[in-house]
Amino acid sequence: MKIVSAIAMTLLIWILAPTGEAAVPQTNSPVSRGEHPRLFFTVTELPALRDRIATHYRAEFQAFIDLLNDTSVLSSGQKTIENHWGSLNYAFMAALDPQQMQQRGFIFSAPLDTAPEYCDKALAYAKTFLAPITAATDQGHGDLATGYPQSIYFPVMAAYDWCYSYISAADKTALVDAFVAAYIKKYKGQNLLNMEVAGLDMLANNQASADIHDILGIVAFYNDPYPGAAIQSELYDAFHAIWINRVLVELNYFYKTATGWHEGSGGYINEGFANLGIPIGMFSSALGTDYIASTPHFYNYPLFAEANLKPYSLLSQCGASGTVSCPEYLERWGTISGGISGIGCKTAVLTAGMLRKSNHSNASLAKWLYQQTGGSCSTAVTQYGGTWSNAVLFWFIYGDREITAQSPTDLKIAKTQKLGLGEYVMKSGYNGSDSQIVFWAKEHNMYGHDSPDYGSFSLHKFGNLILKPANSKSGDAALSSSRFNLFENVIGLHKGASDPTHNFNGNMTDPFFGARGITRINTAGRLLAETINNVNFDYIAYDNSASWDPTTADISQREFVYLKGSLNKEYVVVFDRMNVKNPSTDEKIWKIWVTAQPEFVNGTSTNPRTGKWTSTNTDTMSVTNQFSSLKTPNFESAPTHGRFFVKTLSPDSFRINALGGPGKEFQGGDDDGLTPWGAPAMTQGMHEYLGWGRIEVVPTVAKNYDAFLHVIQFGDSNTLSSMTSTQRIDSTDGKMMGADIRDTVGNRVVLFSAALNGSPVTGSVVYAFKPAATTSKHLLVNMAPSTAYHITQNSGASDTLITVATAPQSGSVTVTSNSQGVLGFTVSGLTIVADMTPPSPPKNLKLQ
Repeated sequence: MKIVSAIAMTLLIWILAPTGEAAVPQTNSPVSRGEHPRLFFTVTELPALRDRIATHYRAEFQAFIDLLNDTSVLSSGQKTIENHWGSLNYAFMAALDPQQMQQRGFIFSAPLDTAPEYCDKALAYAKTFLAPITAATDQGHGDLATGYPQSIYFPVMAAYDWCYSYISAADKTALVDAFVAAYIKKYKGQNLLNMEVAGLDMLANNQASADIHDILGIVAFYNDPYPGAAIQSELYDAFHAIWINRVLVELNYFYKTATGWHEGSGGYINEGFANLGIPIGMFSSALGTDYIASTPHFYNYPLFAEANLKPYSLLSQCGASGTVSCPEYLERWGTISGGISGIGCKTAVLTAGMLRKSNHSNASLAKWLYQQTGGSCSTAVTQYGGTWSNAVLFWFIYGDREITAQSPTDLKIAKTQKLGLGEYVMKSGYNGSDSQIVFWAKEHNMYGHDSPDYGSFSLHKFGNLILKPANSKSGDAALSSSRFNLFENVIGLHKGASDPTHNFNGNMTDPFFGARGITRINTAGRLLAETINNVNFDYIAYDNSASWDPTTADISQREFVYLKGSLNKEYVVVFDRMNVKNPSTDEKIWKIWVTAQPEFVNGTSTNPRTGKWTSTNTDTMSVTNQFSSLKTPNFESAPTHGRFFVKTLSPDSFRINALGGPGKEFQGGDDDGLTPWGAPAMTQGMHEYLGWGRIEVVPTVAKNYDAFLHVIQFGDSNTLSSMTSTQRIDSTDGKMMGADIRDTVGNRVVLFSAALNGSPVTGSVVYAFKPAATTSKHLLVNMAPSTAYHITQNSGASDTLITVATAPQSGSVTVTSNSQGVLGFTVSGLTIVADMTPPSPPKNLKLQ
């Protein structure tokens, strides 16, 4: 099958879609040739499929033959879904051809030992769904992802396709007419570019995706004698509009680099993956294009799941004995707490098999993922619905026994990954003691149970430290609502006299979907620059100004740097620029959500009311997450032992608030102590993944523009007892500002443009820092891209002066900034060395 670039495919669809020309399959594809079988596999693939089953699934296939001979052995639960999978199971056996399988040593017995006999059985099951198909019956959004899965449409399509040579003309007509009737009832006369399905004008979600299987039927009978060419063309146009021009466009628009999901990392993504992945895998073979292998959302799922797994959840320190494997949890986003409970076994198993079938190199990681981190995934095929509902897809068509599982370490997977929806996951490694930092550079305001994490971030080390808080759907401590700026680790604006949510108020419709008449999707922000997987740092710059009404704020930018190091010597530097139009009424509030009560490290604090502590002379806070017995009805963690310090270096005048504690975890944004969305009773186990409360940094002088500069140091609470001396530095010319982290193994100096809009620095820069060791690492961002700079140092009694010039100087060393305007170098004694070369390229899961 043909594999095309997902981006190229999407652009092609955008170019061709407005022409109004009828959609036609590509020349020489199985559908264009009128060939059967075509769904899931083609006639040319059958010999290899038969051999593969005989080699890798011999015992399972013989047992499956026996099961089809005697369905009385189905359990009561399996009996409830018997009709849903009967047509698929019997038609599959017919497609393989019992005579061919007998030649490979399998034993069949009368009255089921010929293809026509199996097709008779398949057709009997298929006919039970003619009425539901004719009525375009809705499928439940979780029907394919449950233990006892149900499907109305594609098993019937498979019976038609795989048994095509053995079905009478009258029966073919009856099956086709049902799908034609469904089209007429639901799609005919609709604007297919924006019609709503399941109440949604976006289709690549768990709900709508379950309810568009009824338009797939044409793929089974396109170019057959019946129905006529005109109705076939009409149905194919509808299929193409819904599945190619909408579903695949959405997947490649929002998740252009890798897997993502707007409503969180678990739960709904598993439903959506089944609802979308199985049909797309089915019609890929028919259309002659491998959409699984060319769509990042599918082929990069192993990377998505592995990156989002919380390192600390990989330990075996849970249970009453403290020696049981801990439940695996994923990074949280969206407004659902239940979405973090580990990978979906069926999703992982299906992905491994699909990628194996596509001959995609990522299959080995997918297999490792569900074998090593998937808990009970080994029984995913045999439990509940068992082989009756799972064997054909999860073993025989897909399956992965012939590939070797390989870990991220084996594959040298990059430790920092850019995923769908602008999610960046930065890890120090793939073990339980490693760090995980997540940063969001979202381009779009999504829908449903998503969250407005436009520039938000989280931090995990020996447990959660800075986290996405709160949930408002299912699970522990549910609130009445939680989709607010307030519940993100970003700058919020308290607008006017009362504004408990601090919400973003921008309303800029995404231009692509707006042109289709869909206004649900708004522009949230844009990526300004990135440099990831450098051996010393990761850097992302993001502008979320579009999330604000321009009459409220016209500059809102965040630059985020992860400085890599050994234990207790890792740092995050966060630099924010914010310009508001009405500073007298709209108050800027920088905030992070934490798992335990913060400590005011210096200065003095007061406790003016329950749940609030405040100080105007503190610049450093710490949070220690060191707890045991962290188990709730929906969550469990090993005993934690993480700590972080955060120091505020800008603005010049500010107060720090700590808001939280029992019954006060989720205070509103009006600084009145109220909890508008509820005050559920919470244990420390709930605080561990939903939050204790938040730290706020609030300027005490109202100005239009403020720059916020924070340095966060994190590590092991057993050994990290104080923060490394950290000071703000400003270049002598006022062009740059940043931090001098005076680590005893060598300073880490980070500088940003001091311009209000972050515009690139022009000309030379001179700054001083105070060396703590003979070696120091310097990172200057917002420089002119791809420009040669000439660096000199001049050591004084206590400070060292660094000159970064645009022209050669006496004794200068030339270092060139990268295309993102990032300049990195190390000063060691009298030597200056460029730090811009990344490590040997790790194997990043690839875009084909």
